[in-house]
Amino acid sequence: MKNPLSYFGFDHKTTISIGIVCLSSLFFSKYLFYAVLAILFLLIVLVYKNHININDKLKSIINNLSVVFISSCLILLCIEGYWRWFHPKILQIGVNITGDFSDFTERGYLNEKIFHKSGTSFRILGLGDSFARNLTWTKTNYHDILAQDLVKAGEKDIEVVNAGMENTGPGYYWHILKKYGDSFKPNLVLVGFFVGNDFEDLDFRFVSLGPYGLIDYVNPGEKIWRFLRFSNWWLYQFVQKQIIIFNENRSKYNEVKHDIVKKEATFSNKTFLDIQKTRLWIFEKKERDHLKRKFNSNAQVFLDFKKWCEARNVELVIAIFPDQLQVDTQLIKNIIKMYGLAPNSIDLSFPNQLVSKFLQQNHIHCLDMVPEFQEQSRSTALYRINDTHWNDAGNKLAAELILSFLRQHRMVPVN
Repeated sequence: MKNPLSYFGFDHKTTISIGIVCLSSLFFSKYLFYAVLAILFLLIVLVYKNHININDKLKSIINNLSVVFISSCLILLCIEGYWRWFHPKILQIGVNITGDFSDFTERGYLNEKIFHKSGTSFRILGLGDSFARNLTWTKTNYHDILAQDLVKAGEKDIEVVNAGMENTGPGYYWHILKKYGDSFKPNLVLVGFFVGNDFEDLDFRFVSLGPYGLIDYVNPGEKIWRFLRFSNWWLYQFVQKQIIIFNENRSKYNEVKHDIVKKEATFSNKTFLDIQKTRLWIFEKKERDHLKRKFNSNAQVFLDFKKWCEARNVELVIAIFPDQLQVDTQLIKNIIKMYGLAPNSIDLSFPNQLVSKFLQQNHIHCLDMVPEFQEQSRSTALYRINDTHWNDAGNKLAAELILSFLRQHRMVPVN
């Protein structure tokens, strides 16, 4: 086979080295690939324009640089393989989300005793994401308040089991219900659907590992395929997360120092607004068709919930949790102003209408909390500072709305 670069003085060995470097750079980043091609192009132009012969010294430099680059790739591959096989302490992934009951036991959320249910008790099984875990450490999560309100009302034979898990979505909730639902023995399943990001997690495709947000994929074929991209390596994700944490800590420190945010704020102002901006697309009118396609392609998960519950004569309620953008009028104004958006390009009600219409058409009980949260927010702060989750007041309102809905539809025993 003729060497395509022989005309410019490159021998076969040098050409092979250049080819390997080009392919390897494409694996790491398309921008690195473009940079390598640009350097190669400039080198060829330099040789062609000035009629310079590629001497042995230059060939040696190119080959040596290629060896260094390829060796670096192999070292990174060894580190990645070691991390995935041995799970070193630096990753802190002893606690992980895999779809097993150990998800709950390792975090201290639930243990196997929860499967032993009293024959006379009425059990509500709560499924949700970080909203279901938020403020559980102070016993002011909406599940905790719901249980407390039932006890105050004299309903001592009703219990609430919180099987929520952070960094998950409806696909994961369905996975848990299908796998452990019969062991939980619920009389009612309460599913929280968070408008802000649950459209992205309607199916259960990946697992999130440890506090650094490392991602691994459930499907073996997809896991292997994605391993071929450096951005999906744990090494890349870990380093990227450290950079994000460092920049966030620095930003928050400076903002607290200049009295821009309070110390108890979860995120810096900039990070918080960036998070909200990434979620804004579901409310943009130009993205309606995209949102519809995304929802319709995965809406089967709600029908799976319904089928499972009907087969066991179990009640099902889907509670739609509002995004703060829908509730906090000042926040949406700040986002629109900061990113130069047209106010009439946003429809804050469309995502809820999309979900509630589907649920109503399929005769699934649906509680949309947006109107009440919008009304209450006029006089009361319902969200934690720069956090996206409810504070005590927000959780209390959610619990009240859920209990009122259950009683209105006679879905819980009345003392």
